[in-house]
Amino acid sequence: MKWLQNHEVAINLALFKRYQFYHIFNPNGSKLFNYDTYKLTNIMFIMAVITYNIFSAMCFFTDTIDTINSIDLLLMIFIYFIDVISLLKISVLLFDADQIWELFDLTRLDFLTSKRCRNNVGILCKYRDKSITITNFYQNYSTAVRISVIITFPTCCIRVSANFYNNYYYLFYLMEIAMGIFVVNYSIIIDNFLISLCWAIIAQYEAITTAFESIGKDWELTNLHNEKEFYSFEAHKDLKSIIMDQNKIYITLKSFYYVVWIIVLCSIIIVSVLLVIMTYSFITMCSLSAESFSIFNIFKISTVFFVFVIQLYLYCYLFDVLNDKGPDKT
Repeated sequence: MKWLQNHEVAINLALFKRYQFYHIFNPNGSKLFNYDTYKLTNIMFIMAVITYNIFSAMCFFTDTIDTINSIDLLLMIFIYFIDVISLLKISVLLFDADQIWELFDLTRLDFLTSKRCRNNVGILCKYRDKSITITNFYQNYSTAVRISVIITFPTCCIRVSANFYNNYYYLFYLMEIAMGIFVVNYSIIIDNFLISLCWAIIAQYEAITTAFESIGKDWELTNLHNEKEFYSFEAHKDLKSIIMDQNKIYITLKSFYYVVWIIVLCSIIIVSVLLVIMTYSFITMCSLSAESFSIFNIFKISTVFFVFVIQLYLYCYLFDVLNDKGPDKT
C-alpha cells in the first residue's frame, strides 16, 4: 500500500503523522541493520518503561522516609494501570504491524470501487469531519490531563528519600516526562486510532447501504417509465459491484476485529473496574479520612475520572454503532 496523504482518507491522518504513529507501521521505513528503525526504537522504549514500572512498583513494598497522601497514592495506582493498558496496546499493534498497515487502506475515500458507492463519498467526508473533531478533542483533553498530572505529583514514583530525590531532581523529572510521552503516544493516540477506524468502517458501511437503497429507488422510477429491460441489466451489474465492495469490507473488518479485540476487551474491563474502585475509594476517603480534601485534590481526581469515562463511552458507543451498521444490516 502506498504512503497516504491527509486528503485521501476518512480519518485524522494528520494527527497520527504528527505523533509519528503512522510511521511505525510503514514497511518501507528506514532500516538499521535490517531492522525497522521506528519499530526497534519503540521496542527499546517499551522495555525501558517495563523495567521502570517494575522497579517503581516494587518500591511500594519498602519502608521509605517520604510519605504520600491518599489522593496522590490513589491516582498513582490508576496511572500504573493506564501504563499497563498502554503496554498491552502498543505490544499488540507492533506484533500485528503488517495488518495494521493494511487497515489504513480501509480508510481511503476511494476504497469502494463500485460506481454507486463512489457517488456516496460525501458520507465519508461527513464522518471524517466528525472523526477529526472528536479525536482532536480527546487528544488535547487527555494530553492536558496527563501534563497536569506530571506537574502536580509523580505518576510513577520511585520511593526514595527527599534528599536523594532533590540531588537527582532533573533525572527523576526526565523519567516522569518520558512516562508522560509514553502514555500520550501509546494510550491516547491508539485510542484515537481505534476510534478513527470505527468511524471509517461505519462510514463505508453507510455508503454501501445508501448504494443498495439507490438501486431500489431507481427501480421504482423505471416502473413509471417502462424501461425495465434496460435497467435490469444495469441494476444487476451495479448490484454485483456493490456486493463485491461489501465482501471486501467484511474481510477487512474481520482483520480489524482479530487485531483489536483483546485491546478493546481488556480496556473496557479494566477501565470499568477502575471507575468503580476509583469512585468507591474517593467517597470512602472523603468520609473516613482525616485529610482535608481541597478543591485542587478533587480537580485532580475528577480530571482523570473523566478521561476514563470518555474512553469507555467512545469504545462502547462506536462498537455498538459498528455492530448496528455491520454486515448483518446491509
